[in-house]
Amino acid sequence: MATQRRSADPILAEIRALKVIAELSDKQTRRGIRILIAVAREARGRGYECMVHRDDRLEICVRQTVSTVAVKEQYGRIPRKLTAQDRKWLEEAKADPNGLHPKPRTWERGPTGRLYVDILESHSSGHAGTWHDSEQKRVEEYVTAIVNCAENRAGSAEARAASEERAREYYRREAELDREVAIERLTQARLVEELHSQVDNWRRAQDIRAYCEHLEQRILDTSSESADSTREWIDWAKGHADAIDPLLQDPLPSSPTVKWTEADLAPYKPKRSSLFGSGSLRPPPLS
Repeated sequence: MATQRRSADPILAEIRALKVIAELSDKQTRRGIRILIAVAREARGRGYECMVHRDDRLEICVRQTVSTVAVKEQYGRIPRKLTAQDRKWLEEAKADPNGLHPKPRTWERGPTGRLYVDILESHSSGHAGTWHDSEQKRVEEYVTAIVNCAENRAGSAEARAASEERAREYYRREAELDREVAIERLTQARLVEELHSQVDNWRRAQDIRAYCEHLEQRILDTSSESADSTREWIDWAKGHADAIDPLLQDPLPSSPTVKWTEADLAPYKPKRSSLFGSGSLRPPPLS
């Protein structure tokens, strides 16, 4: 029965089958495996999927967020195995009353046997993600905290995604409002332009007719060899005045239909700061 219970969960069986863990010394490998099993058992007990990463790390899947748990060993100064020559130098150094005799190095850098667990992606979410062996506690006592951290990461990721979606929806609404404002501004600008054009043509027609009257009077007041040619010019000018006079158009001028493209709207949209300040969506302003 005990054998069946140990092999019931394939993830736990896969962890037990590990021969080495890359960042642990041989002496600490079995302990590292026990830590991974304890973490996996706690996560599985809460209903989360677990996978063994190719680098001998444990991945905990809390909904859409994956947290990678790595067991590592601290490196530092450890006693160095002395050779016969080293021991001789030590004896000579002790016998030197002046303390000038060189001493061999009695330590070297290597695995200390102190383990720590790291959730590798934790730093981006703002949650503590490293637990060390200490005089008061061993890493094994932090199993619950490790899985809690994976849950917190998932909650933070979901809250961040929801906030970004709200920001996107806010900016989508703002973009639609800006488009409506731009359409109204462009329409008014085109109407004003058309009105000014009609008034300019009306005034120009009036000026042309007044000029023609003065020119006709000038013909009567003077004798000119070009009178016939001048009258032809006056007749053409009066016809042109009638052609551009909006009051003589049939039908009379009315509000024109304004046509535009999306590119035409750009100059009329309200000026707003960029939606992507430092590479990510900013939350909408508080209302």
